[in-house]
Amino acid sequence: MSGLFPNALHVARREYLFRVRGRAFKITTVLLAVAVIGFTLVPSFLSLLGIDDPPEVAVYVEAEGLSADPVVAIQTVLVAGAGMPGGGEDEPGDPEDRARVTRTDDPGAAAEQVREGELDGLLKITRPEADGDLAFEYVGSSSPTNTTSLLITQAASAIAISDRLERAGISAGRELPLPTIPAHGVSLLAVRPAAGKPAWMGDTLHFSQGQVVHEWNVRDRTLHARLGMGRPRRGTAWLWLPGAPLETVLDKEPVDARDLGDGVYAIDVRSQSESELIIRW
Repeated sequence: MSGLFPNALHVARREYLFRVRGRAFKITTVLLAVAVIGFTLVPSFLSLLGIDDPPEVAVYVEAEGLSADPVVAIQTVLVAGAGMPGGGEDEPGDPEDRARVTRTDDPGAAAEQVREGELDGLLKITRPEADGDLAFEYVGSSSPTNTTSLLITQAASAIAISDRLERAGISAGRELPLPTIPAHGVSLLAVRPAAGKPAWMGDTLHFSQGQVVHEWNVRDRTLHARLGMGRPRRGTAWLWLPGAPLETVLDKEPVDARDLGDGVYAIDVRSQSESELIIRW
């Protein structure tokens, strides 16, 4: 090799010394060292400044009749959603590292703490109408797309759904009556909130769980519905009714409405492409 390239070693040595002694090499080396040290110390600086502290949220509850404690529900979502210690029973974690959710009786003072950065957020839970749905207002110190804000929204949705089911008479943990699934077949049931008015809960007529309903009119404790299925179909429809049905008529023929409990009734639908359903309660 020395015979082929007699000056290769001298050329490589000269190029190396030229690069090392150059200003660009020295500046790049210093900047690289500073960057490595900076990335190493960033977590420590964030910890000292309290930026990576677990979120602290206050909850103001003005609504009555809640079946579950919203503080516990939000605490659970924050801990589990953020992957913080304390989310499981096997690893309880340090309480200081957990998300902190506290109840407040002074929303004005809590909102001021949010503006001053002492709290990460304030969730207000109210019920504008005595028998109406819950209303939520979140005041946060960060962007709406912040992880804490998104988890609070998720917790609020869970609280609202639980409250709707409880007011509809469906308590937590209660087993819902579901139809038997036939061999090599399928039965579908879509659960929707019932707000004191008749609701189409689900069916085995179409996978959309409600697209077959073309008209839905309620007046004077009577439901008039028009079903458009495109072709003759047989199946079962589940409806939530505010009272026990006194008369159920499908295409001018009386049909049975089987009581499944909690205001849910099952109706066997055997009709042509379009049908008229009338229920009085």
